Amino acid sequence: MNKFSPGDHVRLRSDVYDDGIVLMECENETGFYFVVFCKGSGYNCQPWIRKLHVDKLTLVKKEAHKPDPPPKFKK
Repeated sequence: MNKFSPGDHVRLRSDVYDDGIVLMECENETGFYFVVFCKGSGYNCQPWIRKLHVDKLTLVKKEAHKPDPPPKFKK
């Protein structure tokens, strides 16, 4: 079973186009996470929250809110 942390960029395994950000782990049930999804872009986007089991999610990027480290080699 994978363990996600808040801020992870995840995608649904059943639908390629539904991706979101992990908000927090559900306190009462193990293996469930609250995930924030958005439809649309810009001013008209509509967010919603779903409670999903870890088996239905795939990790895209760990802690997407943190910047990538600088490259080690200069060009």
